[in-house]
Amino acid sequence: MTTRRLLDTITIERVAKSKTPAGTVTETWAPVATVRAQVLQRKLVERLETFGEAEESTIGFRIHALPVEITTADRVIFDGAALDLKDVTEIRRGRLRMVEIICRKVAT
Repeated sequence: MTTRRLLDTITIERVAKSKTPAGTVTETWAPVATVRAQVLQRKLVERLETFGEAEESTIGFRIHALPVEITTADRVIFDGAALDLKDVTEIRRGRLRMVEIICRKVAT
């Protein structure tokens, strides 16, 4: 895998908690890293939800490993859409370390 395949850009975000002067705790999404990525797959799955139909869009990305751990509690911003992380897998090929991220966006 070479960096020539990393044609797209994604931003990985994590929930950040902050306290207001009044003492209220607020949660916002804060960027962890903006990286180049290879889009692995795009798949649209229609499924029947309890309260009607929904479309689930699944997309995978491959990026170079980061110095911070990526977990399913994080999210990815791609093409202006926020995507939930469903799976994170580290791939090692010799000295090359990559991370494969599977994300999901649900539109109802």
